[in-house]
Amino acid sequence: EYDPVVFPADPDTEERAYLDAITGDLSAGCSASNYYCDIVDTNYLNKNGWPDLIVVGAFYDSLISEEFVGNATEKNVPIVMLKNSYEGDESETEPRDMLEMIELVETLALALGTTEDAVAVGNDKASFCEAAGSFRRIAQTAQDNGVRSMASYMPYQKDHAEGLTGAFLPNPDQDPVLSMMQNLGLPILYNEHNGNYWEYHAGDYSAGAGIFKSIGTTSLSGEVLYHVDFWLYDDRVSLDFLSDQFAEDWPHPALVAKQHAYWPSNARILSYKHAGEILTVVGAQLKDAQRVSSPTDCTLFDGVAGTPRDLGPGEYSCVSIKPVSFCTAEDVGIEKTKETDDGEPKPDSTSADSTSADSTMEEEEQGGTISSSGAVRIVTVALAVVTPMALLL
Repeated sequence: EYDPVVFPADPDTEERAYLDAITGDLSAGCSASNYYCDIVDTNYLNKNGWPDLIVVGAFYDSLISEEFVGNATEKNVPIVMLKNSYEGDESETEPRDMLEMIELVETLALALGTTEDAVAVGNDKASFCEAAGSFRRIAQTAQDNGVRSMASYMPYQKDHAEGLTGAFLPNPDQDPVLSMMQNLGLPILYNEHNGNYWEYHAGDYSAGAGIFKSIGTTSLSGEVLYHVDFWLYDDRVSLDFLSDQFAEDWPHPALVAKQHAYWPSNARILSYKHAGEILTVVGAQLKDAQRVSSPTDCTLFDGVAGTPRDLGPGEYSCVSIKPVSFCTAEDVGIEKTKETDDGEPKPDSTSADSTSADSTMEEEEQGGTISSSGAVRIVTVALAVVTPMALLL
C-alpha cells in the first residue's frame, strides 16, 4: 500500500494538476517505469514543433546526446546547461549547494522575462528561513551529542552474506543537498571517494558482490572506520532501505535503532519550498538521534563557509555556517552581521564565514540567441523550475 510519508518528494494534488497540464512526453518509452529513464524522443519535437530554448538540469546532461545537440543546432535552438559537479569535468565546475542551484534557476527565469510572484516566492523563502533555523538548532544538538551522519545509496543488489550489502557513498562536497545541510551545521562523515562523486562498495555490481559491512563499517580500503550514528538514505531506494528485511540482513546499530532520514540526492526539484521541506523532514528524524558508535571529534574547518571542505575519510566538519542571503542571521541561529569596508555583510562570530560563492550561470548555445523578453517556448530536460515562476515547459 502506498505510503506518502515514505515519499515526501512526490507531488501533492496541486503540483500534480500542474504537471498534468503539461502536454507531451519526451520520454514516453520509459517515463512510466520504475527505473532509470534516459530516453529523449526528438520525434515528438519534430512532429509538434521545437521550442525556442532548451534548459537541461545539472544532474541530467548525460541525456543530451550528440544527435540531440545536432538536431537542436539544425533547428537553431540554443541549449542552456545548468552546471554542477556531478556531471562533466569537476575541475571546471565548482560544486554548488542546493540554494545556489535554486538561485541559478531563478536568475535564468528572470533573465528570460518571466514574471515573479513576489508574494508567493517571498512566502516560500520565509518558510525556508524558518526551516533552516530549526534545522540549524537540531544540527547543533547533534554536534553537541557527537551524532554523525553518513549518506548512502543502499542496499544494492541481493543475495549478500549476512552483514554485507552493496552500497555507494556520496562525497558531501559534491552533492547539493548534503552541502546545504552541512552549511547549516549537520555533522556528516566524509568517505574515501578519491575525488569522485561516489565511493563504491558494490564489487563487480553482481548479486552478492557487495562488501559494505554493518559491523566494523569501514572505507573501501578497509583502513578507516566509519562511526555512523544516523543514515541518510537515497530516496530512490526508500522501500528497500526501510524494509524490516534489510535491518535483519544488515544490522548496523543506527539502522536497527531506526536513526535515519531520506536524502533526495542531487535535489532534482529546485525550489525554495522543496529545500525547506527537506530540512523539515530530515530535522524531525535527526532531533532525537543518539550516538550509537564510538565517539570521534569534529575537524575544524578554517576555510570560507560554503566552499568545499575536502575532509579525509571518516572525518566530519565542526560547525561552519554559510549565511543565507535572504534570511536574517537570527533565522539560521548565528551572530548578527556587520558590514565590512566593502559593504558586504560579515558575521560577528568567527565560527561562521559570510563569504559565499557567487551564483553564476553557464550556458552552452547551439546556434541562435536567447530571448530575454516576450513569450519564449522552453523545454526543460529533467528539471523542476522554481515555482511559482511562469516558466513554460
